[in-house]
Amino acid sequence: MEAAGAVFAEKGYAATTVDDIVQRAGTSPATFYLHFKRKVDVLTAGLAEEDQAVWLVSEPLLPGAGPLTRQGVARWLRRLFDTWQHLEATRLALSQAVLIEPELRVQQSARLAGGIEFWEALLHDLGRPPDAATQALAAVLNAQIYGLFEMWIVYGVDVNVGAVLEATTDALWSRLGPPRRQRARSA
Repeated sequence: MEAAGAVFAEKGYAATTVDDIVQRAGTSPATFYLHFKRKVDVLTAGLAEEDQAVWLVSEPLLPGAGPLTRQGVARWLRRLFDTWQHLEATRLALSQAVLIEPELRVQQSARLAGGIEFWEALLHDLGRPPDAATQALAAVLNAQIYGLFEMWIVYGVDVNVGAVLEATTDALWSRLGPPRRQRARSA
């Protein structure tokens, strides 16, 4: 999988062949086909690992993990950004592969819907009702985080990570933290 990621990043997803992958891995096509049926299966396995890594980082925000604090949101974002840095090759390949692999487009849509469900569950845990406004806010939160990821990792836009983390923490905390009147009383 590491060899595939390196070749995808170097040649692009469409131009990469199974032979390129096995040559980089120093193995044989038989070994490749022992583990994968097609080139796209390598990418799918990489996405599963990505999902698991992001899920593990996100567990502290889930219900039952304790009260949500601004400091906890900032720690989560830092861990998320650190995780993202290790996902660059997979994401670059995915951004190309979804254009030519219909099953990946379906999978990516499901992943995005799963992100919205994550935010909805968090918002419900924080006392928001299960209504259209909460679902819309969940979609906005997911788009905000996903958009940062795409901009920074996939498109390579140079960002000051510290400043982006601080601004994103502020934006998320303003939507997830205690209601404004509670914050004013506790200040």
